Amino acid sequence: MAKTMADAAAAAVSSTLYPPQQSHTHSHHAEQAERHGQRLQTVRSHKQNLLAQGMHGWELMEAMTTMSLEHRESMSRARHRCQSCWFDATNCICHRIQELHARNRHILSSSSSSTSSSQLNHVVNVKLLLLMHPKEYLCAGNSAKLLRMMLPDKEHQQHHTNVQYFIFGKVGDVDKLAQEMIIDITNTMILWPDKDALTLSQFLERQQQQSTGICSKEEDNSNSTINTCEPTTPLIRAVVLDGTYTQARNMHTSL
Repeated sequence: MAKTMADAAAAAVSSTLYPPQQSHTHSHHAEQAERHGQRLQTVRSHKQNLLAQGMHGWELMEAMTTMSLEHRESMSRARHRCQSCWFDATNCICHRIQELHARNRHILSSSSSSTSSSQLNHVVNVKLLLLMHPKEYLCAGNSAKLLRMMLPDKEHQQHHTNVQYFIFGKVGDVDKLAQEMIIDITNTMILWPDKDALTLSQFLERQQQQSTGICSKEEDNSNSTINTCEPTTPLIRAVVLDGTYTQARNMHTSL
């Protein structure tokens, strides 16, 4: 399994370092074949160097994947792509995201003033942990990146929803995700279809049963002390797997 993952990472590095180009003449085909040979030699040489250093399995896969990601970032900057939305600079959508973000803040501000206490009991405090497949990274068509841009920031939100993303195969990222998940295992979940998976209603019901409260002491008009407790909602960490079904399944198996 580890060898297969390392080989897949090597193939990804190869295609990233030397993307295929269209050619219509014999000379272009010859140049393309030469570039293909060069990229295979580069990737194989790098892999052999890592093996000589004693890298194997998961460590080797991470090193090869990180090499590919670094080159993608370099090529993205060289091609003048927006580093936020990942579209070409001439087609940047960041200004549209800002417009939607401003509208969301307005909606949140309007709804918070009209939300009843019973409705607030169903508001969930969530932190999204986004695990992105490396092939999705810096792809303009990727939609998960919009989560970081679309969700309200801490300054304008009531329940501090936020997003933290990790790249599967990047050195250290899976370890960082694991450390985040074990902070509170009871209130951490992975969004994944499974025969034993809880529905959203079942999970929220369990959270309400386990929720604690903040208690305080107040005095009434007769100077008697009254203990009051307000229910609090625990922070839920939700792991979201970003990729095709096969990619997501492989990432889920590795967690």
